[in-house]
Amino acid sequence: MAFDLVLSNTYNQFDLLNLDLSLNNLMDLSILNGNNFIIQEVQKILFTIQGSYFFDSNYGSTIREFIGDKIFNPSDIENSIAQSIQDSITNLILNQSKIPFLTMDETIQGIQLIQVSYDAETNITNNPNSVMTFDVLIQLIVGTNIVSVNNVIMIKGA
Repeated sequence: MAFDLVLSNTYNQFDLLNLDLSLNNLMDLSILNGNNFIIQEVQKILFTIQGSYFFDSNYGSTIREFIGDKIFNPSDIENSIAQSIQDSITNLILNQSKIPFLTMDETIQGIQLIQVSYDAETNITNNPNSVMTFDVLIQLIVGTNIVSVNNVIMIKGA
């Protein structure tokens, strides 16, 4: 059984010429900073396939690697997702330490929590078109604050 991976978030943000920009509901562009900058940086690294970024082969996540494997135990997938997130954010922290102009409210000091929860109402073994849904909560230490990043990861049978 093959799987497709869908990553969902609630932000409409992008990186243009290494400027972190946000497009709001009025279609105005603004440069991100603070918590919004951190959230975007985490989402960018998680949604990038590790090895696909030309300038840094370690940048990105390995969440997609277990897709297509015959893993039907949701706790195995939860653990794979959590480990990928841990590794990706650790790499992001290392990369941020090399950027001298980031402020304290734009620099991740550490990870407080990574929580991956499986929605037990979904079941891929009975229907190849069903979807396994995982809720992801990441809490990061940024300056003197905790920044929360919430995402949904869905794996669809194909």
